[in-house]
Amino acid sequence: MVRVPVSTKFQTTKSWRGVLTSTASQHGGQETTLVGFHTSLLHHGMIVVGVPYSEQRVTSMAEITGGTPYGATTLTGIDGSRQPRDNEVAIARFQGRHVAQITNALIAGRKTMGRGCAHLVRLDREMGRATPGRPAAKPGGCRVVDTIA
Repeated sequence: MVRVPVSTKFQTTKSWRGVLTSTASQHGGQETTLVGFHTSLLHHGMIVVGVPYSEQRVTSMAEITGGTPYGATTLTGIDGSRQPRDNEVAIARFQGRHVAQITNALIAGRKTMGRGCAHLVRLDREMGRATPGRPAAKPGGCRVVDTIA
């Protein structure tokens, strides 16, 4: 029997992750830690989900706070006594919801891809025309046309 290292079994592909971290100080390397972690996740074929700027709390300047586009963060203080602020908890929750939304979209996309071409026939009928770059789909079969020049 040949043993295959875990990294070559692709057990982590088709999955997605978000990363969060905490540091003792405002300049404790939060973004560097997150981006470094992203590299490992990408190496294993994962999709990385951060916190887009549509989450406006990431840009808050009202107080010293964690939260970056690379992932949710918090500051603990040098002795570890500082607890996450409401702003930081809200960013972490946003990131969790964002990961769930992307998960649902990917699952829905996979289900659509697995249906064959029946959905293309239906879409063509609803639009009353062929999709640009692809001839109208015919019941019983589908032909993929590469339109990239």
